[in-house]
Amino acid sequence: MATMRRAASPAVGNAARRIISWRALAFALYAGVNLGLVLYFGRFPGVPHPDWELWTALRDGPIYDTDTVAPFVWSPVAAWIMSLVPVIGYWPWVALQVGSVLLVRDWRFIAIMVVSLGFWDQLAGGNTMIFVVVAGVLALRGSRPAAIASLALLFLMPRPLQVPLAAWLLWKMPEIRWPVAGVFVIHAAIVLGSGLTADWIENVLAHAAPLGNYGPSAHIGTAAWLAIGVPLAVWLTWRGRVGWAGLAMSPYWLAGYLLMPLIELPRPNPRPTSDVVARPSDPALSERRARS
Repeated sequence: MATMRRAASPAVGNAARRIISWRALAFALYAGVNLGLVLYFGRFPGVPHPDWELWTALRDGPIYDTDTVAPFVWSPVAAWIMSLVPVIGYWPWVALQVGSVLLVRDWRFIAIMVVSLGFWDQLAGGNTMIFVVVAGVLALRGSRPAAIASLALLFLMPRPLQVPLAAWLLWKMPEIRWPVAGVFVIHAAIVLGSGLTADWIENVLAHAAPLGNYGPSAHIGTAAWLAIGVPLAVWLTWRGRVGWAGLAMSPYWLAGYLLMPLIELPRPNPRPTSDVVARPSDPALSERRARS
């Protein structure tokens, strides 16, 4: 028996080294491609970014009639929040975005995030996908406040990209349903009271695919992609792959949207008393069910 163990050890070690080398190679390839795209497409401080121009315009004119490249299609409440971003300033806002990434405390997630095109695009434009992704990661690890925050971000800044994650959290975390319902009612009341509901709906319905679409719809058309993507998103959500499901459901893929699959990277660390975020194939979930 001891001889068999000694014989197996080098084989196991070689297999582990091969896995590590392939992961290192994959990371190097991902980093090289993304950083190359950052240098080629990236906008840096001092270079106008359509998103930053939009946040500035929100302070000075009608929310849903801005003379900018990118129209505003989020909630009026989100408009009031984002109009404060230029007041806060570029670098303090960048610090908040980078600081939020560090909340995950997973070196793999942080490393892949900081070499991603979407990360630098979001920093350049002062957009919000970094917060969406971080909230998603923490929610999938079992954080109730992060799960509620994730749903609140969907209400404020509705994107099809976030719908699979929202559905998964509401399914797997029944304890957040009432707090989320409360957030929804309060937000809806503020929007209705603002008198901007019709303008918001009109802008959303008139919003075409923006510039910078990296998705399949740029090549085969939005209708054709959704005919494929929506059923695929349903299947991926059922399998617990909510990051990839979000991309499948999205009519277009902006650079920041490509960060969404990263919510699946860190291993979930669900609370021991709940089956919150465990996937159907999660061995830990199967063991808990067997015990019950």
